[in-house]
Amino acid sequence: MGIEREPSAARCVLPPERPLAPTGEHSRPQAATTPLSSLRAARRTAARATGAAHLSLSSDPGLRRARAAVPVRGFTLLELLVVIGVVALLSGLLAPALHGARRAAMETVGGAQTREIGSATLAYMRDHDGRLPQLRLTPRGEITDDPSGLRLAWLFGGGRSIVNVFEASRVGADARPLNAYLGDFAPDARPEIFRDPLDGGTRDDQLTGFAPDRTDATVSDLVGTSYVLNDHALDEVPCPFVELFGTLVPTDGGRTPEVETPSRTWLAGQSPIYNYDDGGDKGELWGRDRVRASLCFVDGHVEIAAPVAPGIVNTTEHYTFFPRPGWGERFEHLRTRSHD
Repeated sequence: MGIEREPSAARCVLPPERPLAPTGEHSRPQAATTPLSSLRAARRTAARATGAAHLSLSSDPGLRRARAAVPVRGFTLLELLVVIGVVALLSGLLAPALHGARRAAMETVGGAQTREIGSATLAYMRDHDGRLPQLRLTPRGEITDDPSGLRLAWLFGGGRSIVNVFEASRVGADARPLNAYLGDFAPDARPEIFRDPLDGGTRDDQLTGFAPDRTDATVSDLVGTSYVLNDHALDEVPCPFVELFGTLVPTDGGRTPEVETPSRTWLAGQSPIYNYDDGGDKGELWGRDRVRASLCFVDGHVEIAAPVAPGIVNTTEHYTFFPRPGWGERFEHLRTRSHD
């Protein structure tokens, strides 16, 4: 019988023991880390290298000579003259358009002010038994209701005047009757609503004689307003202070006569509507191509820049001074013509 031997034990090699992860953490491979100080040092090294390279390029004599050899491109005299010519040409083309736009805007403002004055006048008439606003003065400049007083047409509204006939310059804005319907004005106020933006003055010697040194005086400066009311017809009497032929204001004052066609009879308007009054030409073009006036009619509508017929023409296709046809026939020696 043979002797049984114990099998020899298998030999195995165990890997070295790894340290256990702290309690509560999963074991995972650890990434390699670089100290912060090493990163900062690397950045400083790169910055020094870049600066050195820049310094070496800028200090290179050959590079400097190459840069100096490149010519600096500028404008020649011919090119500069061409540019100036183009700018001048464009300015010349645009100037008329800009001027026209500016004048159109001023016409619109003047028409709007005419409408506002006309509306205020209609409101005044409703409150005053159908009378237009009007004032009469004594020779000492005192306001009076006596028919013997001088009625000055421009005293219906506006500010103080330079023209001082019958001491009219004493009548301030607070005393002109229509002003109360357009605002609250102190005696020395110059209400802008009565200053037309187109107002270019007048050549009427009867008015400009009161301000011989004011060559730039506007109609508003002279009489306190650029606007007028339809209080008298055009005539050939060479005196602006005596109106013999009343229209919407009877010659002796009082109520406005009944108007047959309110859409034809003008009520309030710009001063050039009387440009040919008193048998002359007052030169109130106000920068327009011909004499024109914005008008508010008795029915309240407004026509902007209506052409004014030259001469003593009280009725045209655009307007009439008369409250009804045949009105002018009552005035002896009044020359009237009509385009109707």
